[in-house]
Amino acid sequence: MPVTDRRRTHLLLAINSLLIVLVSVNRLTSLTLAFVAPNEFLRWTDLINLIVGSGAVLVSYLLLRAVRPEGGGWIGPAFVAGPYLCAVGYGDHEVTNYLNGRFCPDTSASAQCWR
Repeated sequence: MPVTDRRRTHLLLAINSLLIVLVSVNRLTSLTLAFVAPNEFLRWTDLINLIVGSGAVLVSYLLLRAVRPEGGGWIGPAFVAGPYLCAVGYGDHEVTNYLNGRFCPDTSASAQCWR
């Protein structure tokens, strides 16, 4: 493997590690619990999860291209689709879980709350 390819691979692995640290700080601290907009629809925690998930998909794809530059046929799209679907599901879960907790407290018996 040429030196430039090795440097690119190391850079992508470092970015991947940084994304893991960002997710950890985002999930384990209260730094990002503020709301993005005044209507309190979305918290920074949820938005950062969506952005980091998308970044992880991009880094995963670039890492795959760095390791297997000749392509690989169907494995490239499958490698990107897997983390993408995981990130989208995780981000959607975060938003809906927050909204459910906000508008459907444990004592709520409205038709919108399925408890």
